[in-house]
This record gives sequence, C-alpha cells and structure tokens, in this order.
Amino acid sequence: MLIEKRWMTAAETGEYLHLHPRSVYRACRARKLPHAKIPGVGVRIDKKEIDALLEQERISPRDYGKKLEKD
Repeated sequence: MLIEKRWMTAAETGEYLHLHPRSVYRACRARKLPHAKIPGVGVRIDKKEIDALLEQERISPRDYGKKLEKD
C-alpha cells in the first residue's frame, strides 16, 4: 500500500508542476500556490489543494505550471 505525501517541498512541487524551484517560491510569494511556512523547516506546499485547483480548472499539472510562469 502506497501512502501519498500531502505536503511537498519546493523541489518536489517543481517536479510535479514542471517548474524550477525558484518559480515555485515566486508563486508562493505571489500567493498563487497554497503553502505554509514552517519555522526551521521552510516552505511546504499542500498537494491536496493543488490537486483541487487542477480539478477545478480541468488542467494538467504541466499546464498549470506554465500558467503560473506566465502570470
């Protein structure tokens, strides 16, 4: 049984959305990605919320990443 990870690092999110981690941080600062800042750990991005956004917009992770880079 595979348990899916809910909170991702910027690097993992970048891999998921086909973005550079710097672009992920930029999207977090612009409040375009649901995230939490954890003192001493860093930024964590909520995969469930990203998946909900993808479902709502009916868009693939790669296309959502492209959309974030354009905005």
